Amino acid sequence: MKTFARIPAATAFLYLVLAWCGASCALAAAEGEQGSAVKDDADAAAARRAEQATRYRFANPPDDRRDVFYDLVEVLQAELTLARAAEEQEEGGPVAETPEIPVDPGLNAIEQAEQEARNLVSRIQTYFNEEQWEQVLREIDRKIDEVERNASRYREQSKLLPVLLQRIRNYRVQAEEKKIYEEARAQFLALELDVDGIIWAADQESLVIIHGQPKALGVDERVKSCVITNIDVNRVDFMFPYRQRKFHFQRYIGSDGEDN
Repeated sequence: MKTFARIPAATAFLYLVLAWCGASCALAAAEGEQGSAVKDDADAAAARRAEQATRYRFANPPDDRRDVFYDLVEVLQAELTLARAAEEQEEGGPVAETPEIPVDPGLNAIEQAEQEARNLVSRIQTYFNEEQWEQVLREIDRKIDEVERNASRYREQSKLLPVLLQRIRNYRVQAEEKKIYEEARAQFLALELDVDGIIWAADQESLVIIHGQPKALGVDERVKSCVITNIDVNRVDFMFPYRQRKFHFQRYIGSDGEDN
């Protein structure tokens, strides 16, 4: 039978203290190594950022470069003139023409042609947004021949001129369409086709009573220079021919002529 020697309590307590101290030292050493590794990683990241920050060097522009804002004063004056023209139009006063922005004389011939075309498009767009169709067409007729010549002359060197030329042509088509529509609408309203009443039926022919007409009228019947194309519960549709084209307008019961 084996026997074990009894260890005094003081000795056992000393062994426990020594074991705890050893474990604490080992843990502290591990934490120190981990902290050192984190610090090394942070130093390496900072070094990489410093290298990237010093990698690129931007050369200063030459002293003889052309200032792109050379005409800033002229542009501001043009914007001020446009603002005043808009205010005068709202107040019913005369509308000033959009001034032309000067072209930089330092540009070559191709760049000057492109800049002139851009200025023309800008003026046309201003008039178009103000619904000045006559002014849009007048501006285009005044300058489009020059843009067409430049687009043909520099067709190999400039890709911008054909784009601007097509945009100008599109503005012309839209302005002509809107101008003739407004003319036709004005002519239609001048007919004063006031709708006094509508006799509407879902399963048979509907009739409309137009002020000044001797009888009620139905679909496909003529009244003045129009043809009735549809009769709804409270609305009558008309086809109005104008300048070899057909326009469709509506009138409502009791309308005052401004409902088309």
